Amino acid sequence: KIMNRIHPFVCILFALLSLTLGVGAQDTKPQTTSTVAVANDAAVAVPAAPRPQISDEEFFKRTLTYSVGGQQLYQRMQALLIESEIERRKEAGMEMSWAEVSDLEVDNRVEKNVSDFMDKNPALDFWEQVKSLGYDQESYSQEVARQMQMERLFFPVEPENWPMDLLKEIFGGDEQEGSLWNSMIKDMPTKLIEQRDKGEAYAIDAMTMQMFLRPAVFRWMMDNSTIVYPFDGLPEGVCLRVNGKDVKSDDMLLRIQPMLSDVDK
Repeated sequence: KIMNRIHPFVCILFALLSLTLGVGAQDTKPQTTSTVAVANDAAVAVPAAPRPQISDEEFFKRTLTYSVGGQQLYQRMQALLIESEIERRKEAGMEMSWAEVSDLEVDNRVEKNVSDFMDKNPALDFWEQVKSLGYDQESYSQEVARQMQMERLFFPVEPENWPMDLLKEIFGGDEQEGSLWNSMIKDMPTKLIEQRDKGEAYAIDAMTMQMFLRPAVFRWMMDNSTIVYPFDGLPEGVCLRVNGKDVKSDDMLLRIQPMLSDVDK
C-alpha cells in the first residue's frame, strides 16, 4: 500500500531526474539566438536572453537535490502548488474553513496507514520502508498532511461542499469522450449523500483517491501554474520556482543532508 501511496510522485521523480540531465546538456551548448516571426512573415534571428551563470557549488547542490532529494523536492513543489491554490481561492472570497486539516486528523491517518501496512506486511518495519523512500517520521507526516489538504480542497468531507464546476474542468467535462467526469465524478456526491443518509460510511475509497482523483488534480495544478526549472535559467541559489516562489538550493540540501552518503556526493 505504501508503494501505491507514493506512485504519483515516483513518476515526477523520474521527470526531475531527466531535468538534471537537461541542465548539463544545455550548459554545454547554450542557445545564443532564437527565431521569431515578424509582421511581414519573415523570420528574424534575435539574441536569446542570457542564461544566468552558476557556480560549480550550485551545480553540485542542484544535482544532489534532483537525484537523491527528488522526492523531497516533489514535496516542496506540491506544497507550493497547494499554497497557490489556497491563495487563489482566498482572493476570490471563497470559504476555506472546511479545507483545514488538524494535527489530530493527520496523526490518525498516519496510524491507519501504519496499521494497514502491518496487516498486509507483518514481517516488515513500516518506518524502515518509509526511510528507504527518503522520509523520516516528520517529513512523512508532512506529506500525509499535504495529501489530506489537497483532498479537502477538491473533495471536502461533506459532498455538498464539492467545487463541482472546478472538478468538471479538471476531469474532462461532458464533451470529452470517456472522461472521468462522466464516468465517475459527476454522480459521486449524490451517491455519497445517499450512503450518509443511510447511516453508512461515505468517505471516498482510498484506492480511488490514490489512483484516479489526486493524480488528476495534481496534473491540473501543474498545468495551471508557472514552474521554472534550472535549465529554464534560474539564478544562483535557486533550484526551483513555482508561481514566483523560490525554493532555495541551500534549504533543500539541508533537508536531504541526513540522506546523503559519501557515494552520493
